[in-house]
Amino acid sequence: DISYIFDSSIAVSGKPEESIKAADNYTFFYYRGPVLMAARQGSLKAHFITHSGFGHEAPVTHNPPLVFNVEVDPQERLPVTGKQYESFIASVTQAAAEHA
Repeated sequence: DISYIFDSSIAVSGKPEESIKAADNYTFFYYRGPVLMAARQGSLKAHFITHSGFGHEAPVTHNPPLVFNVEVDPQERLPVTGKQYESFIASVTQAAAEHA
């Protein structure tokens, strides 16, 4: 789990406050093969494409992306919705476009 690795690196660094602030402004990208599936900023993660397991079902593109608060819902079962997430969606979508 990337959050465990990141939390461990913060503990070792000796500067947790600075590391946490840096992490809040950082985007983590999630790929399945060469395809960008999701991106995370802070506690929010946006799924641009979802794919059920490794079966024969076709991937599903989400526009707007599905948004999950991974600190509250680490299994990403219940997407969050509402106007309060519009700025996150804009930010993470722009980061994904610049990353491509």
